[in-house]
Amino acid sequence: MLSVIRKSLIRSAGSSLGHLGIVDMGLSTLRPGMEKLDLTVRIAGLKATRKVETSYGVTHILLEGEVEDESGRMDLTVWNEKIDDMKMIDVGDEVRLTNCFVTSFRGVLSLNVGRDSEINKATDVVGDAP
Repeated sequence: MLSVIRKSLIRSAGSSLGHLGIVDMGLSTLRPGMEKLDLTVRIAGLKATRKVETSYGVTHILLEGEVEDESGRMDLTVWNEKIDDMKMIDVGDEVRLTNCFVTSFRGVLSLNVGRDSEINKATDVVGDAP
C-alpha cells in the first residue's frame, strides 16, 4: 500500500519530490531537471568512453550507453571518476543507480551518474537471496 501511495505522490508532484530524495520510479516518468533519483535499471548498451570540452575549457570523460526498465529506455551518461565503477558491469546487468539526475541535450533525455551518484550491480545491493 505504501508503494502505491508513494507512486501516486510522485506522479502528482512530478520533479518537485526529487529534492526530498524519495524518488524511485520508472524511466518513462522521468523529466529534465529531476535530481536525487534512485532507480533499478538494466544496462541495454554501452559505448566507448570519450572526452568532451565545455565552453569553459574544462575537459570531462564520458561513458555513454542506454538503460531500460519495464516502462521504457533512456540514454545513460556516466561522468569522469564514476566510469571506474562501471568496470564490473556488463550489458544485460541489472544495476542500482543512487542519487542520479536527468538532463536533456538537443531534446534527448539522459540519466546521469555524476560525482555524488553511485552505481552498483543490483545483486550487490540486495545480497544473495536464501
